[in-house]
Amino acid sequence: DPEEARSILAEANRYLERSRRSRKDSNDERMNLYISAKLYHRALSVDPSNDATYYNFGMLLNALEKYEVAVAYLTQAIEINPWEKDRTP
Repeated sequence: DPEEARSILAEANRYLERSRRSRKDSNDERMNLYISAKLYHRALSVDPSNDATYYNFGMLLNALEKYEVAVAYLTQAIEINPWEKDRTP
């Protein structure tokens, strides 16, 4: 359900923005990043064909230094849309 996924992603992005405004390496920053990651995962369970969500989740995991898992999500984004077709820059 792409519409539900968009709603979940909007909430995930709000938590990401909160994490950016938090003090670096604070509990508040980590909690906002964790909630955002959970929401990205939930969005993928609702719309597993969205390459942008895989990419954004992979980049979030990379920032959290979860490199092996990040690679899996980034690889999936490339497999779904190898040349970024139909995506606005």
